[in-house]
Amino acid sequence: MPLSQRLGALQERDFRLLFAGTTITTIGDRLAGIALAFAVLDMASATALGIVFAVRQGVQALVVVGGGVLSDRIPRNLVLVGASLVQGTAQAATAACVLTGTGGVGAIVALQAVYGLGLGLVLPAEVGLVPQTVSPARLQQANALQGLSRNMISVLGPAVGGGVVVASSPGIALAIDAVSFLVCADLLRRIRVAPRDGTGSRGFVHERVSDKLKELGIDGAGDVYACGPPPMIDALEPVLFMNGFEPERIHFDRFTTSSSAAPGQLEPVR
Repeated sequence: MPLSQRLGALQERDFRLLFAGTTITTIGDRLAGIALAFAVLDMASATALGIVFAVRQGVQALVVVGGGVLSDRIPRNLVLVGASLVQGTAQAATAACVLTGTGGVGAIVALQAVYGLGLGLVLPAEVGLVPQTVSPARLQQANALQGLSRNMISVLGPAVGGGVVVASSPGIALAIDAVSFLVCADLLRRIRVAPRDGTGSRGFVHERVSDKLKELGIDGAGDVYACGPPPMIDALEPVLFMNGFEPERIHFDRFTTSSSAAPGQLEPVR
C-alpha cells in the first residue's frame, strides 16, 4: 500500500487536529516524566517519588468511570479540552514550584493529584472521539497512526527528555509540558463533532449489561469477552457472576496507563 494511502486518515481535518494535539502532549509528557523524577529526587527520596506517581494514578483510576459518563453527555472534544486545561494548569504550577523551590514534595503530590483528575477524563473521551473524527473506512488507519506515533515517542522521548533536563532544568521541561497542553486544547476545540442522536443506551455499564442479559434471557451460557478500564471491569464481574457465568468463562483486558504514559495510551493487562 502506498504511503499516501497509509496516511490517508490525516487528510481528514478533524482527525488531523486530534492527531496533532495528542502527539504534542505525548511529547510533552515524555519530557515531563523524566523531569518530574529528577525534581522529586532532588527534593526527597525515591519513596517520595513513588508516592507522587501513586497518588496521580490513584486519582485517575477513581475518575475514569465518571469520565466515561461525562463523555456520553457532552461533546468528547470539549471533555478533552477541559482535561488539557486541568493538566496544563497542574503542570505549570508544578513547574513553578520546582523553579522557585517552594512548596516541597507535598505541593507536588497535590498538583499531580489534580493532573490525575484530568488524565482520568482523557482515556474514555479520546477512545470514543477517534471514530467521530474520521470516516469508517479510515478508522483502522487512524488507530494505527495514533499507536505508531506514541510508540515512536515512547522510544525517543526519554532520551530527549533527559537531554532537555540536562541542558536546562526539570522545571523548564515541566513548563514545556504545560505549554503542550495549552496548544492541544486550542487544537481540540476546533474539532467539529456531529451531534449524537441520543438513541444509544446510557448509564453505567454494569446496569446496562445486567438489563441486556435479562432482556435476552442469557443465564451463563457461553463465554464473555470484555475490555475497558479496571473500574469498569471490577463493576462488571459481579453482574456476570450473578447471571450464572463461571469465572473461567469470563475473559477480559484491563486497559491501564503506566505512570509515565501519555494521555490515551493504553496498556492491556489480562
